[in-house]
Amino acid sequence: MSEVKKTANRDDARRVMNKQNAMRLARSGVPVFPSSGKVPLVKCYNKLDTEISAGERAAAVEKAREDGNTSLTVFVGATTNEAVVKRMWRDKNRDAVPSVACGPAKLVVIDADTKFNGPEKIAALFAERGGVPEGVQVITTQSGGRHYIFSDPDNAFTNSAGKLKTEYGCDVRGRGGQFVAPGSVRENGKTYGDTKTLNAFIAAYTAGTIPPLPDYIVELIGASSSAVNDIPATKERDVIQRIEQADIPGWEELCAPLGDYDFEGLKSANAEFAQLYDEPSDDCSANRFKAARHVLREWPTMPVEHLASFFQSWDGAGEFVGGKPRSGEYNARQIAREWFRNASSTGAAFGASVDDEDEVAERDAYITNGGTEAKWDAWKERLETEKAERVARAERNKVKAMAEQSNKLQNDIDDLDRAIEALADDVTLEVEGAADAVKALEEQRYKKARQLEKQDKEAAKLDAGFLWQAEVAQAFTVTDDLIEDVLPASGVVALQGDSNTGKTFLALHMADCVQRGVKFLGRNVIQGGAMLVAGEGRQGMSKRLTALYRERPSEGRGIAVRTDLPNFGAGVQAAAQKLRAMIARYNDQQGHVLRLLVLDNLTRLIGGADMNVTHGVSEMFSALEDIAQEFSLCVVVLHHWNKSGKGAGTFAIRAAVDSVLDLSEEKAGVKRISGDKVRDGAKGEHLKFKLREVVLGKNRWGNDVGSCVVEEYTAMCAVSDEGSTDEEEAPTVKMPDRREDRMEDVLAIFDDEAKRQKADDESLRSARERLELQMREIVTAVNTRRKSAGLEQLGRASVQACVREAVEADLLTICGTKALPFYKLAA
Repeated sequence: MSEVKKTANRDDARRVMNKQNAMRLARSGVPVFPSSGKVPLVKCYNKLDTEISAGERAAAVEKAREDGNTSLTVFVGATTNEAVVKRMWRDKNRDAVPSVACGPAKLVVIDADTKFNGPEKIAALFAERGGVPEGVQVITTQSGGRHYIFSDPDNAFTNSAGKLKTEYGCDVRGRGGQFVAPGSVRENGKTYGDTKTLNAFIAAYTAGTIPPLPDYIVELIGASSSAVNDIPATKERDVIQRIEQADIPGWEELCAPLGDYDFEGLKSANAEFAQLYDEPSDDCSANRFKAARHVLREWPTMPVEHLASFFQSWDGAGEFVGGKPRSGEYNARQIAREWFRNASSTGAAFGASVDDEDEVAERDAYITNGGTEAKWDAWKERLETEKAERVARAERNKVKAMAEQSNKLQNDIDDLDRAIEALADDVTLEVEGAADAVKALEEQRYKKARQLEKQDKEAAKLDAGFLWQAEVAQAFTVTDDLIEDVLPASGVVALQGDSNTGKTFLALHMADCVQRGVKFLGRNVIQGGAMLVAGEGRQGMSKRLTALYRERPSEGRGIAVRTDLPNFGAGVQAAAQKLRAMIARYNDQQGHVLRLLVLDNLTRLIGGADMNVTHGVSEMFSALEDIAQEFSLCVVVLHHWNKSGKGAGTFAIRAAVDSVLDLSEEKAGVKRISGDKVRDGAKGEHLKFKLREVVLGKNRWGNDVGSCVVEEYTAMCAVSDEGSTDEEEAPTVKMPDRREDRMEDVLAIFDDEAKRQKADDESLRSARERLELQMREIVTAVNTRRKSAGLEQLGRASVQACVREAVEADLLTICGTKALPFYKLAA
């Protein structure tokens, strides 16, 4: 074997091993991400991807683009999702090593650097104290240093090392930090521990046996294991007294639609908190600490009385008592301590100085990893701006909700007045029961009037304020469209036309151009995710998607499609929440932000309700507009024309949307898009296109089966009638078939077969461990996978070579006999 081939084989084995290690870690609940060994290759690596808001994700993606990341998918955050890990390690990141995010993993690492004789110094310190604490995971780094891994359940430690650095040559990696996972192999062949070290780390992490930092290390670092220890007793007593003397409000009242907290929104956006709330552990003390951290991160200015209200409403917090608490109980002192630990307002409330150590440490880590102070400042400023915008939007929404509630109360009062008036003659004629009926109606009217009066007083306190022309003009910045002069970056658009004019084909072409970042009929496009939610044409949708993909194959997974269109006619809030969940799930799974959401079509979206009723239609489009602004995306609703050639239904549809695009057939085969309503553009501009047939195969009778794709129709097309002039279409590509891809196919077979053979009461891990396959079974399964992917079949010798490489890389082991060997996954 040539030296070049040997090197290639080693590279393939290294890549597969690193990727498999990352998948094992994620499967075990360890938050991982790809790195070069020093530099993280994702943004916001010190946060779990499921806890990153849509705004943070969008800003991180934008930052990555500014830094030169041209990949279709920009991953944000560490993950424990095995499917996300697989995508993370594709293409540009295939040589990456898996790194562990200390904050989300609740770990802190003592990094003993050889440059400062750290390994010798810290070893001597441990020896003086009786040795390395039992359960600590120790990893030898590629330079000969040591990583000592401890648990940090409270995320109390940052990257600040204090005297541990100056006296013992060791750094600290806490929240905001990372370390290369054990078992990793770098491109130069140097390793961080080995497979045995990785197995030990995973076993200790999942069992929860990794110990916290010993006190003598904590003292050297200069950090306290809990920030509450620094709170003077007098301040704690003041807060306890506040709780004991307060009239604690009901949590349901605080979380009502017009209350202070969108609690259901927090549960929907934060999966970890939702699981904690719905399935609390038996350790009430740990439950309170974790819940307070989530709640006070979401609402950092929450007063202690409201935290007390939350605890008292939740069984997971335990039982509130006035005296000394026993197991499963808590008192005002425990509430005060959790509030001090987590609330950002405590310092200001008691005149204490705010400790910026965490932010300084994070900034230092950012600069160490290649950033600049200017970029850090710009990033923080952007986050502050986004936070201010969210607060302002929440305030506006609250004012809007109050106005709607006031209108409803007034309508109810008007209805009661009419009912009372209708009974006036019956009362005069002393009809039996009329007087009692009027009295009951008047009592209802009195209650409604008092509610309205209270509502108006509350609304007066929430004055939305004025927008002044000069301030607006000074703050104005140009906002780019998603598709230039066609679709806004955020807003709701109606795409309407007669039946069979190609509305769905056009919408799919829009989505394809957005997700690939290429021009749409000559117009510039911002790249991002695209999703179509259909309510009709499920059978034909697969043909349309296949035709589009075959003609314009793209990297990644392409357009996301769902066929469970929400029914707004059955309930606006439930349908809107379903859409929000779809968008959040897309963003979490794809690692990039959804920019375009297509809803096909309005008739099914409103679920058979009357489109001529203004109130229902307006309420639905108002909810869609809120979703568009919340997630910074464009919502396109497909809509049919009526018999007169106009959009069916009430005129409120046209009034509610930002733009109306009309689709019509100009002449045989030529379609035209006209801007019938464009708020900030020129009405009447139009684009032209044709539908070109794509043959997908033949049916049993030998006839062609196919679908169509959109092609731009230009002046040149009018002369020559020759298809598309779009120069930015991607060339046709085949499925990747590198040696490392073949090795991954071999390993994937074991997972597939384990899932098939697993008993109902058996774990998948157990099924993997006992599974043994013969070479002929592996060869057959590999070629079955290749056939489904459109790849040529491999000979037995080629598959055997991949299996041997997997064995040499300690990914597979040989069992059985020499005459009849079996293969199984390595432990």
